[in-house]
Amino acid sequence: MAHKPIKVSAIAAIVVAGILTLCLVTTKPLTNQAFAATTCNLTVKADPSSGSLAVGESIGSTISGTLTCGGTGLGGATIDLTGLSSSMSAKTDSSGNYDKAILLGASVKPLTVTAHYAGDSEHTSDTVTTQINFQEKNSGRVTPLNTACPFGQVWDDEHHMCMTPGENEYTIEEPGGATFGPGPPVGQHTR
Repeated sequence: MAHKPIKVSAIAAIVVAGILTLCLVTTKPLTNQAFAATTCNLTVKADPSSGSLAVGESIGSTISGTLTCGGTGLGGATIDLTGLSSSMSAKTDSSGNYDKAILLGASVKPLTVTAHYAGDSEHTSDTVTTQINFQEKNSGRVTPLNTACPFGQVWDDEHHMCMTPGENEYTIEEPGGATFGPGPPVGQHTR
């Protein structure tokens, strides 16, 4: 009878070793498996995004959007904004929304603003763009200082060229806002 405790101890040790080996075999593939990052989607817009400004005039605009990952807003993420006079960033709130107030002046060509989320080990990156276009208003000049249009033509600020206007296609705007040419009846002015 003295030999039975040794047999039981040996069998118990083999059973425990077998269970531990089985645990290692079943969990080892999970440690080597790479988990896919959650897909993220970023949006961006500017409000307002277009219009016309007088020389030297500026306007406030807001760049905003939402970052969603797996269909849910991701809070605390950094969104990098480029394409403006200087690069800047915004943080998302708990719902994944972000916004950044900016000040704009007139530009010869549209600005392309890029919003970028770099992603991390759990979330994919995403990049989106939007356009902002604030052109210079006609400030009362008929042609730019270094441009002369042939007789019968007028300077078109939008297309930056001399054009022959068709019937009811032009107005002459003086400083102060008075407008002359086809348009409202005599005595009424538009601004």
